[in-house]
Amino acid sequence: MDPALGANQVADKAIDEIHDKGMKFVMNLPISTTSTEHDWFLKSAKRSLPENKNYSGFYHWGAKGAADYFTKHEKEYYMHEKGNKKAAVLNWQNSDLRSHMFTRNMLQEVLSSWIDRGVDGFHLTGIEYLARTVDGSEPDWSAISDVIGDIRNHVDSYTNESTKAAGKKM
Repeated sequence: MDPALGANQVADKAIDEIHDKGMKFVMNLPISTTSTEHDWFLKSAKRSLPENKNYSGFYHWGAKGAADYFTKHEKEYYMHEKGNKKAAVLNWQNSDLRSHMFTRNMLQEVLSSWIDRGVDGFHLTGIEYLARTVDGSEPDWSAISDVIGDIRNHVDSYTNESTKAAGKKM
């Protein structure tokens, strides 16, 4: 959670207050991009260094792509959200990124933690960027469906197995 918004206790209080009013708490979860200042992006941009090789494919890099979606960074172009050059698009088709998110449980831990705190659902922002055509101009909906399916599988498994979230419908 962004420290500027408060500590997790502030979120817990907001969730409780929403529930006390008989409403559901749905959380915005941006999983398709990071800032160009994020550590992963900076390591990916310097992927020629041996210590950064695992980050080389975390983002879409190329000679050039669709003008609305690619911006030059040093000698190469990276894909970003249309109209937002600071939101670098993660390459969810890259096995190292998928492994980082799913095998190392990074995304699962985030989802599980918020489910345990009482979140009733997640709004996945920017899903059209989870998979793109090579030139970046169009979403690849089939590949996007695969990523969302993996997320859904975790949420379903977790809510069925967790003692805190047992039987929760999301």
